[in-house]
Amino acid sequence: ISLLLDPILSLDATSTARSLERSLPPPPGVRLIVNRTEVSVVGNASKEYVEALRQHPRVRLGELTVSVRSSAVDVSVKN
Repeated sequence: ISLLLDPILSLDATSTARSLERSLPPPPGVRLIVNRTEVSVVGNASKEYVEALRQHPRVRLGELTVSVRSSAVDVSVKN
């Protein structure tokens, strides 16, 4: 039996977060918090950045949800 794993798709949230931050660095004052099912954008990120994040291959292939939190407002949007 052989098992082939795509190294791009990882269930490890830390690995996913690092990959997203390297390929699509968050703007100043913005943090990404990643868990197995969600990428939270914390801070004042532009709509363009959030849309680019939603279209990122790690997010799309991983079936992750992107949620945006600026101050006390939390708006979750399913991809």
